[in-house]
Amino acid sequence: MSDLDITDHVLAELRSAADIIEIVGEHTKLKKAGRSWKGLCPFHNERTPSFTVDRDKGLYHCFGCGAGGDVIHFVRQINRLDFPEAVEALAARFGVKVPRRASRGPRDDRRDKLLEALSAAQRFYAAELAKPGSRAAAYLKERGVLVRYGVPLHQQTAVERDLLQMEAQHRAAWLLVLNAAAKMDAGLENTLEASMCKVKAGAVANLVAQKAVELLGPEGYSCKLLVEKWMRDARINDIYEGTGQINRLVVARRLLGYSSRELR
Repeated sequence: MSDLDITDHVLAELRSAADIIEIVGEHTKLKKAGRSWKGLCPFHNERTPSFTVDRDKGLYHCFGCGAGGDVIHFVRQINRLDFPEAVEALAARFGVKVPRRASRGPRDDRRDKLLEALSAAQRFYAAELAKPGSRAAAYLKERGVLVRYGVPLHQQTAVERDLLQMEAQHRAAWLLVLNAAAKMDAGLENTLEASMCKVKAGAVANLVAQKAVELLGPEGYSCKLLVEKWMRDARINDIYEGTGQINRLVVARRLLGYSSRELR
């Protein structure tokens, strides 16, 4: 939960101060077309421009894929940020002050713990990449990919964001597994935790393997790396084993308080 106090007044001031043409123009070339600006959509591949931006209204819309919204939504979409992060990034750029909430509560403490967990994950992966003889680091260097930890999302490259997201998802799955194992070792009931970690592990295996194939391009389908094989194995496990759906049912029953007869 963000501690930014994002009021309607702040949003109105931000939308007025932020130049949507300037922001969008950093991601696609825009040309004046009457009262609007037109260009190729940055959210999907196209040859004929179907993406329009209206500076007066502060809105954008793509007639090809349907993407549209105001400048805040564009920053969220293009940089994969949540709402408070997009507001903070735009406010810093265009000099709009966003007040912060002074009071703290249990949710703030929980947020601090989650941020510390993410920080620990960041330190872990940074250390792994820095190890001598790291195959991952060698491959990234060979491809000319630089992964910078601690850099704000809106300043990262698309490849950096994908790699860091893959790492974060892998770490989250690992932490859920450790949580379930710790409860089992302590002799405590862990049905919910075990199902949650299985669901997450399956989803992350699919996400990471598929994204790896996308990032590697033709090499992702080569016999040398076997990444495409791992992607197929992850999908087959999820589809034919059916464990993902079963464990989602277990999680839903536990959280909602239903029995197996009431929720199937």
